Amino acid sequence: MNSTAFSPRPALPIRPGSLFARCPALAPLATAWLLLMAALAPARAVPSPPFPGGGGDSRLAGFSFSDTNWLTTAGALPLAWTNASRVSGGDGNALRLDSAAGVPAFLNYPLVNPDNSTNLQMNTGSVAFWYRPHQWAGTNAGGNGPGEWSRLLEIGSVTGTNGWWSVYTDPGGGNLYFAAQASGGGTNDCVLSAPATLASNVWHFVVLTYGTNQTALYLDGNLLTNGPGLTSLPDPAATTNGFFVGSASDGSATMHGDLDELATYNYELSPTFISETYGVYGLPIYGVEPIVEEPSGAAGTPPFSPDGANFSLFSGPGIVTDVGSASGCTSTGRPAFSALSAQLSPTAGWTFNFTVTGGTNGVPYDLFATARLAGDTLTNSTWVWLGQVYACRKYQVTHQPTNRCAYVMGGPKDSDGDGLTDVFELLVTKTLPNNANSAGGGIPDQWLALNQLTGPTADLFGADPDGDGLTNQAEYLWGSNPTVSEGFTYRVATANNFTGLP
Repeated sequence: MNSTAFSPRPALPIRPGSLFARCPALAPLATAWLLLMAALAPARAVPSPPFPGGGGDSRLAGFSFSDTNWLTTAGALPLAWTNASRVSGGDGNALRLDSAAGVPAFLNYPLVNPDNSTNLQMNTGSVAFWYRPHQWAGTNAGGNGPGEWSRLLEIGSVTGTNGWWSVYTDPGGGNLYFAAQASGGGTNDCVLSAPATLASNVWHFVVLTYGTNQTALYLDGNLLTNGPGLTSLPDPAATTNGFFVGSASDGSATMHGDLDELATYNYELSPTFISETYGVYGLPIYGVEPIVEEPSGAAGTPPFSPDGANFSLFSGPGIVTDVGSASGCTSTGRPAFSALSAQLSPTAGWTFNFTVTGGTNGVPYDLFATARLAGDTLTNSTWVWLGQVYACRKYQVTHQPTNRCAYVMGGPKDSDGDGLTDVFELLVTKTLPNNANSAGGGIPDQWLALNQLTGPTADLFGADPDGDGLTNQAEYLWGSNPTVSEGFTYRVATANNFTGLP
C-alpha cells in the first residue's frame, strides 16, 4: 500500500500503508471475529507492521532493522555491531544473529542517545518485538531448541558483578525467561519463567511489561506468567554499555533467529492491547494464526420471532458482491481473509477484493467496516454492516473510503437470540450481546438497530434524538420513528388524571 495515502499515526496502532487481519475474542464475551485493515491505495507487495501503541506515537523508541546502519526509527545510531545480518521477514527486513560458538555477534544500542532521548528504560515500562527461531524449534514444539541460553535482550552480564537485565530462552527453547539482578551478582531480583511454544521459522510476538509492582511475560498475545515488581537493577557500570539485541553483552549466546519491530515504552502495556496487537498484525504481516476464542453455548430463543426459531435481522449480500468460488480453498478450521487487494476504478471508486478461506460451508459471516478506528479497542469505533459472506468464496466491495478502511468478519453467534449477532451488537449498536433489551423499558435491541440508534445503552432509554418531546421508549410504544420529528407530542390521560407520555 502507498503510505502517502494515510495521515501518520492514527489512533489505533496502525502504521501508514498497512494491511492487517485479526481474529481475537472480546473478553469476557465469547465472540469470534476477524479484523482486516485494508489501506485502499495503490498496492505494494508487503505491508508494514506497526509498533504497538495507541493514542499517537507513545513509544520511547522503535527499531525496525530496515537499513544497513541499524538506525532507530528516529534516526539514532547504535553503539556498535558485528556479524549482524538483515534478512527478509515481517515488513521486508529483520535482524538475524545466528553465529556459531566462538564467533561473536551482537547489535548494541545506548540506553540514552546523545540527544538525551531514551531507547530503553529499565525500571518501569514494556518491550515488545517479533521473534522467529531460525531452523530450530523448542522442545514444546517437537524440536531440540537453540542449544544454549539464548539472549533476546540483555543489559549487563549474568557472570559479571555490575548486575543483569535480560529476556532469554533456555537451551531446549521450551521456556521464556526474564531476569533482573542487582550489582554484586548473586540471587536474581526478579525471575519470570514459563513454558513457551516456539516453532521453527515461525514469528512469535514477545512482550515484557515491568514496574515496581509487577512484571509479566506474554507470548503471541497470551499471558505466560506474571510476578513481583522490580526492586533492584544493574548499576551504571553495566548500563553505560547500553543494551544488546539478540545476544549476550560479549556477543555470545545469540538468539539463533530473527528479530523484527522492537518497540520500547515507559509504561506497562495492557493485556487487552497486547492481545489486540498480536491479533491485528500476526496473520498478514508475520503469517501466524491469530487469537481465536470459539463461540460456545447455545443461542437463546428470539423473544420476537413468530415461530420461536432463531433468526437474523440483518442478512443477505448487502453491498458485497460475490465474484465466484475460490479454487483450492479448504472450508475447515478458522475463517480468514486472503488474496487481499485494493484498486481504483473510474466508475466504482476504491474497490476492496478478498477471499474467505477456512470457516464452515453454508455458514454466513457478517462483514463490517469503519473508516476510522478510534481508541485502543475495536468497539470504540463506529462500524457499519456491509453484508454477509461465505467460506471459499471471492468477494469485492466497491466505492470504499479513499484513505483507509477497517473490516471485521463476524460469526453467527447470537447469545441473547434477538436476531443480532454478538459482533453486530458489539460493533454497530453497542448493545449487550447477552441481553435482548439492553436499553431497558421493554425496548428490544432489534428496534434500536432498525432505527440506527446506538449505545451506550444506558443513554438510549430516555433519549429523544429527533427532539419531538418523545423519548425512545415512547416512540417505541407508539410505533413512531425516533429519528424523525412528528412536529407534535403525544399526550395521554392516566388513571390518576395526569397527562404524560406512555
